[in-house]
Amino acid sequence: MDKPLVEVETLIEAEAGAVWDALTARKSAMFMGADVETDWGPGSPISFTGEFQGKAFKDHGEIRDIEDRRRLTFTHYSPSSGKPDVPDSYNLVDVRLEPQGERTRVKLSQTPIGGERPDAKTIAAFRRNWEVMLDGLKTAAEERSLAKG
Repeated sequence: MDKPLVEVETLIEAEAGAVWDALTARKSAMFMGADVETDWGPGSPISFTGEFQGKAFKDHGEIRDIEDRRRLTFTHYSPSSGKPDVPDSYNLVDVRLEPQGERTRVKLSQTPIGGERPDAKTIAAFRRNWEVMLDGLKTAAEERSLAKG
């Protein structure tokens, strides 16, 4: 496995439990409101169904590692990539939650499982998408935290 294509992070003004709940909700704030289907067990399939920029999508992968309120790692394949659905077309997405009192630092990386690394323009687009997704997670988790508070 290569080094990550993208590494992004954010600091969320909410405890790890609120962040985790927002991350793992069936209608995920992080995944642009996509419906997430999985049983959250290692080795289980995961799918994301929704609409992005006016186009329907259904991405999928497999849960690789999960540690409640700490870490979620899964493979990810998107048919919109135009690549065939083979292992070399997948990425590994690793989301880590680092509790810091009443705040949580979230670090995310995307690493290609195989194949050629994309060009700089594509990598920049991946980075922007993940930053938008982390912003969605931040907003949802902070709103959850305020509602409980």
